[in-house]
Parts: sequence; C-alpha cells; structure tokens
Amino acid sequence: MKAVLVHLPGVPWHCLMQDRATALLPAFLKLIESGASGACKAIGPHPLMDGVIATGRAPQSNGLLTRHEARADGFGVDLASACQPGAPALWQYLDVAGVRCASVNMLATNFGVLEQGGVVSDAFCEIRAVHFDDWGIPPGAISPLRLAPALADFRVHPEDLEAAQIAPFLIDEVPDQDQARPRIVAKILAENSTAHAAATYLLEQEGVDFCAVRYPALAQLRTAFASAAARPPGKGAAWGFLRLLDAFLSRLSELAGPGATFFVTGGTEDAPFWIACGPGVAEDVLWPRNTSLYDLAPSLLALFGFTAENLSGTVPAGIFANRQTVPVPALGTTVPERQSAAVRRVLESLAASGMPRLGPSKSQQEMLDKQRFRQHFALAECARLDGRHADAMIMYSAALAVYPEDARALSGLRHSVRLHDAARKAV
Repeated sequence: MKAVLVHLPGVPWHCLMQDRATALLPAFLKLIESGASGACKAIGPHPLMDGVIATGRAPQSNGLLTRHEARADGFGVDLASACQPGAPALWQYLDVAGVRCASVNMLATNFGVLEQGGVVSDAFCEIRAVHFDDWGIPPGAISPLRLAPALADFRVHPEDLEAAQIAPFLIDEVPDQDQARPRIVAKILAENSTAHAAATYLLEQEGVDFCAVRYPALAQLRTAFASAAARPPGKGAAWGFLRLLDAFLSRLSELAGPGATFFVTGGTEDAPFWIACGPGVAEDVLWPRNTSLYDLAPSLLALFGFTAENLSGTVPAGIFANRQTVPVPALGTTVPERQSAAVRRVLESLAASGMPRLGPSKSQQEMLDKQRFRQHFALAECARLDGRHADAMIMYSAALAVYPEDARALSGLRHSVRLHDAARKAV
C-alpha cells in the first residue's frame, strides 16, 4: 500500500474545472476524472485548513491556528513547531503503526520526529537569508539527521535561479519599477522547488509508503499578483505556478507508481477542495453532500487498515472500498508533549541558575501581540463558520482586546451578534 497527500493552499477549485484549463493541467484532470472530487465546506483560513487535514480534529482541539507561534523564550515569534499541535498528525498515527512515512513542508513540523520515516519541516524550505552562504539549515528542520547531507544539496535559494527560469512567470505581468515581482517569484519558486526535491527524494530513495507534501505557491502570491480566477487560463504568474504544480503532481504520480492512492487538498478559505484517486476509490464522482476535510484523516487511516479515536470526520459513504480496520496502536506521550516538557525543563534550569530573565523588545512585543490577535481571530472565524455565534463573539472580543480598531474583527463581531440575537428570537 502506498499513498501520497499533496496539499495546495490557495489553488481555486473552480479554475481546475474550467474547460480551457484541461489542456493546461493534465495531471489534475487525470486525478479528477479517475477518482472522487469536489469542493467542501469552508473551515477557515489556511492554517486552520492545514491543522484539520493533518490531525482530523477541529482547530480548537488540534491547536494549529496560525503559521507562527510565540517563541518558548518569549522573544518574538517563529514558525509553529511540532510542539504546538495538541493532537497527533496523520503521519504520527501511521508511524506508530509501523508505516514508513515522510512529511515534507507541512505546517508545524519543525522538531518533528518519525521513528519509521523522515520529516522535512517548513523551516527547511523557508528562505531566511538574502544570500545562500548565510542560509543554514535551522535546528530541528530534518529528522533523522542522516538525511541532512543528501537533502542539503536539494535546497534551492533564489540566488540559484537564473532570469530564464523566472521569466516565464512574468511574461503576462506588468513590469514593476522596483523589481519586487521577480524577487517574489524567485522566493516562491525556490521554496516550492525545495519541497518538491525533498519529497521526490524520499519517495524514490527512502521507499516511504506514505508521503505528505505541501506546495503553498498560490497562497504565497497573495496580493502581489492577480489570482488565477482573475486571469484567463494560462495567463499570469498564478497560472504559471498552477502549471508547475501540475508538473509536480505528474512527477509524484510517476514515482509513487500506478497502485498508489493520491489525496490532493487545497482551495481558498471559502471553498476548500479534496480529490481522491487510486485503487478502491470510486471513479469520476463528486463527494456526497456534507463531505468535509475532516473526513480526510479517517479515510486515509482506513486506507491503511486503521481507525483512530476522537477524529471529527467519517469515511464518506459509497466512495471508498470497504476495508477491515483495527485501532491504531496507542501513541503514549506524543512528540509535542515530550518536546514541550523538554523546553520547560531548559527554561526552568536557566531560571534556577540565576540567569536574568529579560523581557522582549518593543518590536518583539509587537510580534507577540500580532500572534495573539491572529490566534483569537482564527478561532472566531472557525466558530462563525460552524454556526457557534456565542463562541465567535467571545473570540472576536478577545481579538479586539489586542487590536481594538481592526475592521475584520469588528465586522465579524457585529455579524455574530446579529445572528446570535436572531437565533435567540427564533427560539
């Protein structure tokens, strides 16, 4: 059994379904026509989507609310690490069951460990230095460390890219005077190429049975370029990256082999999607009504013959072949819990040694405030989408306590108050 999970934040589902897109995106088309696919219920901003896909649990219980987290020492923020999620990820369930897994560029995986496979965190792929010579591999970015010599050669820095490699993404774009757009494209291309190189290496050389990889190219474009939905098929940077992602999918499919099952997720905040294709998956069908990304985790575990407790979704009826399943072995103390305890012990020992505890600087405090706001706002959006308007009011208010004049939080609070009052009157 072999399976691949590809997560594509920011890829619009309706763009994949356009008639004129079929010739441009053959790998996407093949997966859609050969399996089950469709848009799913909205669950919130992209970090929330990533947490639901990884853990199969709601954001308020999985703990992955934002891409960054406060540093353990209190000095600013950094990428969310494997210490942050409050629930095991899919690859941790499978790892403890003896399945060789790989996690590449998935959120909150720095310092992650898999006994049977390997972890290449998002910190490994992120460009953190202007020059390649200053771009070291962050601590905890690779596990096990024996993979470091090989994977280090696959890292791509913007300095490695030539103008001819960047130009195809800018052909249909209006030149900007400060040349910011080529730099943005180079950074996105480098980070996603690094993730792809690591994923293909682990599939080909390490023989993993399950690989999860995240390509956030379209989400990274943000407001610097027009979205794929705003441009004709094939035009602009967004469509250039869509075609690149299609090529990535094709290569992963080739390496995984014809017997592999593919799960592709992504979409925008208001319209996530899920594609499943492989042996035992119904062909050329849409998901049943009310299917959500919460159903992905139990479906993927069932594919390998396992079930897990406390997951929020179920295996969609009539889509996957029935398989006998057994409970996944107990995880015991999870990796995040062990790592959090280790961090606490280090800080306690420093305090006991009499080392002065300095507070964060003004800029670091601003980053911490922004992080607190994002966490409260993410929970508020999740509650609003779930129809829990009383909870949403509390979380929006907590966000406004940090930034009292934020327009999004004010609008969300007013909206939740109106719906909450309407529901009470209806009763």
